[in-house]
Amino acid sequence: MKDTLVIYYSLEGNTELVATALAEKLDADILAIKPLKDIDAGGFGKYFWGGSQVVMHTTPQLQPFDKDPGAYKNIVIGTPVWAFTFAPPIRTLLELGVISGKKVAVFCCHEGGPAKTLDKLSGILTRSNRVLGRREFFAPKQQPDITKREAADWAKLLLEEFEK
Repeated sequence: MKDTLVIYYSLEGNTELVATALAEKLDADILAIKPLKDIDAGGFGKYFWGGSQVVMHTTPQLQPFDKDPGAYKNIVIGTPVWAFTFAPPIRTLLELGVISGKKVAVFCCHEGGPAKTLDKLSGILTRSNRVLGRREFFAPKQQPDITKREAADWAKLLLEEFEK
C-alpha cells in the first residue's frame, strides 16, 4: 500500500484535474468523495443549491469509500470553493473523524477567489493533524497544462515535507 492518499470532491472536474495530477506526481492513491445525491452541475441551480448547503452547514451522506483514509500516513484534501468555503461533502468527510494523526495538505479550486477556504479547512484539520501545505488553483480546466505543471511543482514540495 502507498503512504499517501489524495482525497477530493469535484462537481465540475476542476478539483479532479488537480487531484489526479497530484496523485500521479506523489505516487499516491486517490479517493473521490461522492455524495449519495449530488446537486446538478448545470445552470444557476448549482449556485443556489450548493450555496444553501454551505450556509446550512449540510453534511450530505456519502457513498462508501473504496479506500480507508486511516490507513495512510499522508493525506491531501481537495475541494472546490463554494460560497467562500469548502464544499459540503468535504464537511461530511471531516466530521467522520477518519483523518487524525496525519501529515496533511489541502488545496482548493476556484474561479473567483479562495476566500477563507484554506484557512477554514486547515483550522479544522490542525486540531488532530499536522498541516504541511496549502495551495489554491485558479480555473484548472481553463488552463489544464499550466495547472498540471503547478500541481507537479507543489507535489515536489509536498514530498519533501512528507518525508521529514
